[in-house]
Amino acid sequence: GCCCFSTYSFSTCCCCPCCCCCPCCCLLTYLLTSTGSFMISSLSSSCHLGRIGPSFAFSFVRGLSSSSTRDRIHVTNHVLNKGWANASFFGGAHGYSNKPREKDGRILNMSILSMVSTDGVLSRVFPSLAVATRYLSTQTPPTSKQSFVEKFFDKDRITVKDATNFNRWALIPPAVAIHLSLGSVYAWSILNSGLTREIGVVAQAANDWSVVDVVPIFSIICFMHGLSAAIVGKWQEKVGPRKAGVYGALTFGAGLFLAGLGTEFHSLYVALASGVLIGSGIGLSYVPPVSTLLRWFPDKRGLANGLTVMGFGGGAAISSKAISWYINRFQEPPQFVGPVDEVNVMIDGTGTKVVEIAGKLQEVVIATEASLKSLTFDGLAEGVYLAGTGTTGTTMTLVALGTMYMVVMLGSALTMKLPPPQYHPHHDPVVNVAKQHAEEKWLHKTQKSKYPMVSDKCVHINDVMKTPQFWQIWTTFSAISLAGMGMLSVANSMIIDMFQPTLPMVTVGFATSYVMALSAANLGGRLVWAAVSDRIGRKNVFTVYTLASIPLYASLPYFIHEAAATHSATPLFGYYASTMLLISLFGGSYSTTMAYEADVFGDKFVGAVHGRMLTASALGGLFGPTLITQFRGLKERESLSEITSQVDATKFTETFGTSPDNLDTLISNNGISITRLLEIAPSGVVDPTPYLYDTALYSAAGLLTVAAISNLLMRPVHPKFHMKEEDPAHLDIPHIPENNCNDSRKRSNNSKT
Repeated sequence: GCCCFSTYSFSTCCCCPCCCCCPCCCLLTYLLTSTGSFMISSLSSSCHLGRIGPSFAFSFVRGLSSSSTRDRIHVTNHVLNKGWANASFFGGAHGYSNKPREKDGRILNMSILSMVSTDGVLSRVFPSLAVATRYLSTQTPPTSKQSFVEKFFDKDRITVKDATNFNRWALIPPAVAIHLSLGSVYAWSILNSGLTREIGVVAQAANDWSVVDVVPIFSIICFMHGLSAAIVGKWQEKVGPRKAGVYGALTFGAGLFLAGLGTEFHSLYVALASGVLIGSGIGLSYVPPVSTLLRWFPDKRGLANGLTVMGFGGGAAISSKAISWYINRFQEPPQFVGPVDEVNVMIDGTGTKVVEIAGKLQEVVIATEASLKSLTFDGLAEGVYLAGTGTTGTTMTLVALGTMYMVVMLGSALTMKLPPPQYHPHHDPVVNVAKQHAEEKWLHKTQKSKYPMVSDKCVHINDVMKTPQFWQIWTTFSAISLAGMGMLSVANSMIIDMFQPTLPMVTVGFATSYVMALSAANLGGRLVWAAVSDRIGRKNVFTVYTLASIPLYASLPYFIHEAAATHSATPLFGYYASTMLLISLFGGSYSTTMAYEADVFGDKFVGAVHGRMLTASALGGLFGPTLITQFRGLKERESLSEITSQVDATKFTETFGTSPDNLDTLISNNGISITRLLEIAPSGVVDPTPYLYDTALYSAAGLLTVAAISNLLMRPVHPKFHMKEEDPAHLDIPHIPENNCNDSRKRSNNSKT
């Protein structure tokens, strides 16, 4: 009789010519499975195993799981030996074999109990079959062979198995190199001048972009930096720093190439789109080096964070020099038409200047002594220049920067390594072990009393945004970011606008050096304040950031007014020093925010938490530059309107080709400026250019007041948000154990994967 209790005649199975099978059972099991041909063998004398009565052995031809043959035999023997069914497990016709063999691309695991069905006839007759079926169905199917690229980027491949002889300090240079490349965007303000003169070159043409047009590129970069970091935070933790770094390098470089393309074809939409790619590249590449060093330096969180992100702050110091060199290398002066008094310049109804050349009206621009002072061309004379000829060198500069930074970031990303689980630098060959243990003992002794914000518990990534502490840090960080990003976005043009009218020493070269000084302050602040935070605590250092920034921002208009009134360089130095200190505090906030999050929420998910926290940076990057330029634009329009009301209407019409009633049209077409308007204004009219940023600076001081209050109200996370042992692990990213986080929320082996 057959296992389905029907009468049958022996026949040879197509899958195994040595076994005699019941055709109906073979067909039944084939239909019950979607992969492979199953064979239910009736043990008879033809199998050379003798007669065993109602006992049957079942073999399947296609393996269903990645578990080994020996493991399956062990489990099924365990099930059968329980006595749940009168069945015995035997080897196949040729005995037990633990080696799978290949046939038609299938893995043939012979001599294993077959999984048939949990609700069919056989499972009701032999309950042991259902038990075995349920076990085998829970096993993971065999994975496909990894490609070379998958193996190269595999996270296990870059994890150091034995860190005893690994020098963790060797990972700092590539991490800093990545951030130096990313930090080049802080020198973007140097490019604004060229972007606003791409057609006129020596002066703005009618269709040239304004500062209000080009500053949003930097805003989008900063916004996408934070937004993309928040979106890909979990993915970065899953794939590791190598893969994320490579993707980030390619995206960042492609964004700079696209910016050059948009500049070449004078497409503002393409230029704005490049900000999306550049910012996304920063978001992909920013967090992995930081989180990697935090894992390698659990004993020096602030220092590790500061060493990494100081590169981001110091990137502008290198890129500002590189940008200036590339611009001087690639720029070409426009075609000179002639002196102003020898050329018949006509002005149409929109304020566009044109001259007749070879019987055709062509647009021209007028280069004055004041405008030439703000350029890097040598030997250019005042006069009329043909628009659309020459180049500012901005296009090729962006392409060159994209190539350089892509190569540096790719090389650095490929060298990143992860520490083994539960890593602690007890055997670090570089660090003095005795000193290290002394520091750890000191920190452990004082953190509870001196640093109440430091917690040895962890908050799950899915619960972090439910805590008020997350939003308090977010509010403080976004306010600092908004004010700092606004200043950095226009630092170059800002110091020229405010001090060049009264202090001749403020030239283009001086402004470039000022940007480099701000970059150095950013770099130094990230390193110094990070080290300070390890000593006084993260909450205390954020209190310094906010409370010190309030009077500093409020004092900047005073220095500007004093310089305009006294024509003295002393207020300039006061402004210089105050802004450097402000940017150092701004940089310090970036280097310590991640450590602040690790203190408050634990460092188990610090990378993903910081990705979400960078949305504050995204907000600051989007609205900081926009607000400061909008405040400036409103003040400029107000000043132009006020000066125009004091100018004789006839002179105005002769100079600008239209009546004062069309002032708004002239402003929108770049047909008027404060400098040219002052040339026909009555004597005694004060140049309002130095005061265009007063409203923005006072607003920044008020914003930092809100940040200070938010940080002062900071308290430890409520215990209800801490990870608990009975909570299910509902995060679909790899578990990353940390040595200084009390991981009481263990993953359950039965949790849903």
